[in-house]
Order: sequence, then C-alpha cells, then structure tokens
Amino acid sequence: MPTVNVEYVGCTALVYCNAGENLGRTIVKNYDKAENLITLQAFPKELNIGDICRLLVLTEPVPRECYGKVKSDVGEKVVALFKWQEKEKRGASRFKVNFSAFIEEMIYNNKSYELLKPYEINLINISTGGMRFYAVPNTVSHDDRFQIRIYLNTDVKVLTAHIVNNRQTAPDRIEYGCRFIDKKRE
Repeated sequence: MPTVNVEYVGCTALVYCNAGENLGRTIVKNYDKAENLITLQAFPKELNIGDICRLLVLTEPVPRECYGKVKSDVGEKVVALFKWQEKEKRGASRFKVNFSAFIEEMIYNNKSYELLKPYEINLINISTGGMRFYAVPNTVSHDDRFQIRIYLNTDVKVLTAHIVNNRQTAPDRIEYGCRFIDKKRE
C-alpha cells in the first residue's frame, strides 16, 4: 500500500499553467508520497494529459509550491510531481490571486490578541514565503505580525505573517508585503 501524507489531503490547491496563468482552485484528494503523485478533484479543463502545471497548496504554517505533469484525466486529475519547493528563496514564484481573507488575530510580544471585528484584506499574490495584499489605510502597520484566515471552498487555512514593507498605491489603498512565519522554526 502506498505511503500517504495526509498533510496535503483536503487542502486547497491553486492551479496555474506553466506560463503562470491562474486556472482556478481545487481540493487535494490524495497525495502518494512514495509515487510522488497528487490527486485533485474538479480540475481545470484547460489542462490535458502531458501538460505541465504549477500548484500552490495552501498548507499550514506556510504554503507549498510544486510543478508536475498531468498523468491521468479520468474523473479526477492525477499530477506526477517533479519536486516540492520546501523553503523560501529570494525570487520565489509569486502566484497571482484575487480573493479576500481576514486578519483575526494580531501578535504583539509573542502574544496573540483576537480582534473584536476581523479586518478584511484582499490578496494580490502569494508564494511559499509570503504574500502581498491591500487594505484600507490604518488597518495594519509596517512590522505588524498577525494571523490571517483564508476561507476557500470548505478549506480554512490559518497562516502567520509579518509585514516587511508597504506602499500607498491610491489614496484609499495601501499594499503590504509580508513574509510567513513558521513558529516551529523561530
């Protein structure tokens, strides 16, 4: 019986063609670590057997990126993975996204404080090491640390991030660049 890493099962996967075009999102149904195969449900029709694709699997505490080739297309799509990108490196692939998320807890002096009303933010892109989002002014500040909840389909992911830069792009819009914090490695 193949070894299954349940860490990925049930997670949302953002699917991109090899050129970087966002094709949609789906759920990981199975991951066979021994064979390095990932099974996805409701896969984009734009990809066919033999096509190369990129996946960003929203795992906690940080997302994981992989490349693979579509191997099977019978009901579900099976992708034979080339490799996982396990750690952040300068210039990590950025995946364009366009969905909302919520900051529900702020972290000060290593203590979490739940917000009475979550801040809604809009994700612009996400990578294995961080994300860029925009929010209305005075929502968060440079150097803030927080927990973000992303609600996708039936999947909810909690990621911890640290704002490392920001820029005002319009009078009522500030973009924030963050790196993910892996508490196990701090």
